[in-house]
Amino acid sequence: MGVIKLLDRELINMIAAGEVVERPASVVKELVENSIDAGATHITVEIRNGGKTFIRVSDDGKGMTASDINNSFLNIGYDKRDGNNTTDLGRKIMGRKGIGKLAAFSLTNRVIVASSKGGKTCGCILDFKSIIEGAEPEALDPKVVVFAKDRLSDTGTGTRIELIGVKKRVALSYRFIVNKLIRTFDVNDETFTIHIRRQNSAFVQLCRSELDFFSIMDTILIIGEEHLSKLTSVLQNSIPDKYKHCITYDEFLSLQKGKNK
Repeated sequence: MGVIKLLDRELINMIAAGEVVERPASVVKELVENSIDAGATHITVEIRNGGKTFIRVSDDGKGMTASDINNSFLNIGYDKRDGNNTTDLGRKIMGRKGIGKLAAFSLTNRVIVASSKGGKTCGCILDFKSIIEGAEPEALDPKVVVFAKDRLSDTGTGTRIELIGVKKRVALSYRFIVNKLIRTFDVNDETFTIHIRRQNSAFVQLCRSELDFFSIMDTILIIGEEHLSKLTSVLQNSIPDKYKHCITYDEFLSLQKGKNK
């Protein structure tokens, strides 16, 4: 696919120093932003073996040629807004300098980029350890870059990014990934959809009803016994008990009476 540019050394050092976002949910969010900026209408997120096998984000966006990967994707200083704040579909561009792509290296040492555009496929392997030692990214033989037709646009374009051998315990972060995506993106927008799955389970389309508010709440007051399960969900979430204030309305009234005596 031709010579692939080296990633900016200063930014590579930032990653090594832990200065780029490293939470799994935030990294996946950054990759989905790239897909939306690429004009994707259908985005899929797959997590296999808790990320130890891979985290894969695929889209049916405009895709990239080998030249696009060289001059845009791997050019971290490249401003994809380039004087224009919207994509071809009229969406506001979410990313800017491309630093978000580097966030993947905070989770893994190996990233595979594959894309389809203009009837041709291309791709490369980014090995973090090799790159910081001065090696070039490894170009993939186009013959081994294969896409399922239903993952591409009607014109055969799309991109797939795979994080191989993720070091973080993504299995414990799955619900946070779902919540992060739902909170960040307008999943009710009819111009694109986001589907996610673990292992080989069926894909689930993200929607607002899937947002698990109770896993991130520290305070709740319920009115009526039919909502006791919600109070229990907050009491059992991972937030330290010392920060929680979970009561029923009757308990709240009793506290107020006690204060007025």
